[in-house]
Amino acid sequence: MARAFSNFVLFVASLLIGGGLFALGLSTGVLGTGGAEMLASAAPPGAARGALPEELDFPRQVYEEASPAVVFVSTVSVGYETFQWEDPFGLFRFNLPGRPVPRRGVGSGVIISSDGYVLTNDHVVAEAEKIEVYLSDGSKYEAKLVGRDAGSDIALLKIGGPGDKFPAARLGDSSTVHPGDWVVAIGNPWGLEQTVTVGVVSALGRKIESRIGQTIKGLIQTDAAINPGNSGGPLLNVRGEVIGINTAIVSKTGSYEGVGFAIPINLAKEIVQELRLRGRVIRPWLGVEVTELTPEFIRYLRGRYGMVIPVSEGLLITEVYRDSPAAKAGFSKPFYSERRDQWVFYVITEVDGRPVSSAQELLDLVRSKKPGQTLNLTFHEGEKKVEMSIALEAFPEEASDVSLARII
Repeated sequence: MARAFSNFVLFVASLLIGGGLFALGLSTGVLGTGGAEMLASAAPPGAARGALPEELDFPRQVYEEASPAVVFVSTVSVGYETFQWEDPFGLFRFNLPGRPVPRRGVGSGVIISSDGYVLTNDHVVAEAEKIEVYLSDGSKYEAKLVGRDAGSDIALLKIGGPGDKFPAARLGDSSTVHPGDWVVAIGNPWGLEQTVTVGVVSALGRKIESRIGQTIKGLIQTDAAINPGNSGGPLLNVRGEVIGINTAIVSKTGSYEGVGFAIPINLAKEIVQELRLRGRVIRPWLGVEVTELTPEFIRYLRGRYGMVIPVSEGLLITEVYRDSPAAKAGFSKPFYSERRDQWVFYVITEVDGRPVSSAQELLDLVRSKKPGQTLNLTFHEGEKKVEMSIALEAFPEEASDVSLARII
């Protein structure tokens, strides 16, 4: 298969440590992009977790056994050419959309069941109109998008039909992974198919922002060489088990610099279950946007609007969405009441008895629950301290990825 690709850089989040956090899918001229049969053990019988197998040949063994389940994911999306319009006097310039053009992207994936379910990254397929999957034997399948979750950067594809059987990787247990464990990454960096690299687990519990700006926690950090195009490919232990899905790197150049991240397979398993069942992940919502209180912000509100905030820490509710649990409970964004001759506002200070001072803390506490469960809020309505229990509801199905990151 001959493939030519250009303009291979994808940003997923703001710059970190003087460099950048890069997703590992490839694209051509567009931002954005990448229950199984048992594998034979790649480690000698009785080997300790992460121990180096005899004769140092575990990378070859892992590759030979796992690589048939690693696939090349090719996508086609629709972009638009732009052209610049300038007024006759040269005072104004506008970039205007032109005709639609196809945009191609590539990434990696791993077959996780013999009936053709393929695990990959959301950012590999998020905007795809067409998805094709190439197996290691050269066979090609048009893939169906079963579901995707931008919040975790996980997507699930389906290839083949009734009776088709595919080589499937064995999924491991990422809770048993430790820093220093040997790992193997297989994928398609820069479009180079079936590339294998070796490294170790550098650290655990890392966090990055997904392409929609939502924090993904608990990631595995590795120094195994992964590059754009590796997105969605597996990170494997010495026994040939998938322990993570490669998703991003920290880099000043967009290429490998020794710091890569993989989504733990235990998290991916949970997401896959929901995607197979519903095609999406159902998360709870309160239905608010908040702004964190700082001394500077409190002084600004008092000086600019005469709004006196009675606490030094907390979250000011700045938007409440219609028909949300918060709206039904009577919350609102700040407004000046002529009848009361004062500002009406709400500042959340505690959730389930735990102080909250950041939007991420509130989001984590809300997302730790399921729709229908109760959230116990302590808040200030003006100067009055109030406690209230609110039943959370499912995040609206029609909400966009961007909304998922912004609204709590």
